[in-house]
Amino acid sequence: MEPAAQRLEDAVAQAAAISEQEWVRRHKARRAAGDAEDWMHAVATPVVKRRGGARRGGPFSRGVASRLTIACLGEQ
Repeated sequence: MEPAAQRLEDAVAQAAAISEQEWVRRHKARRAAGDAEDWMHAVATPVVKRRGGARRGGPFSRGVASRLTIACLGEQ
């Protein structure tokens, strides 16, 4: 009976690890899609109408720009 319980415990641990990895992957994909949308809006909008900047968390904020740079150039 003990080996069966151990196998069940291993299966549950593996399923939990896979679901956590899947959640992280989906979260990163959602964030990247949002960043791309912000970037496209910022590029398509005339400078006068843009809201926010590096200081106010707008489309060209440092966080978005750095993530886009990392995504385009790859982490080094």
